[in-house]
Amino acid sequence: LYYTSTILYYTVLYYTSTILVLYYTILYYTSTILHQYYTILVLYYTSTILYYTYYTILYCTILVLYYTIVVLYCTILVLYYTILYYTIPVLYYTILVAKELEKEEIEYAASKAYACVEIFKSLAFKLDAVNSKLIKAKLTPVIQPTKQAEWTKQ
Repeated sequence: LYYTSTILYYTVLYYTSTILVLYYTILYYTSTILHQYYTILVLYYTSTILYYTYYTILYCTILVLYYTIVVLYCTILVLYYTILYYTIPVLYYTILVAKELEKEEIEYAASKAYACVEIFKSLAFKLDAVNSKLIKAKLTPVIQPTKQAEWTKQ
């Protein structure tokens, strides 16, 4: 009985330990499989997030570039039409007005110069009269006759 009970005890112990080893082996492989599964899930979601982040950034960049080009195009159009319909006519009429003012100023300056010439001519004639009186009186003339003639010509 003692030997039978010992054999029974060791047999139960052996099968129990075998069952426990099987249980822990199954547990180990299950946990390994779960670990790999979760690793694969993490990698999948990480790659998905990266994929959508990449395409979102790419899409936003393309949108920003597109709208930048649209804004630049509109700005160029506004500048073109502003120059064409406002700046060029304003410059043209400004130049015309400036030319008219220039003409008026030139005419005004010419009239003033002509008036000065007339004043100098009358002075020259008066000096000529004074010189002729001085020459008749046998005195030195105010302006030498040759210089007076040159002055009158000018």
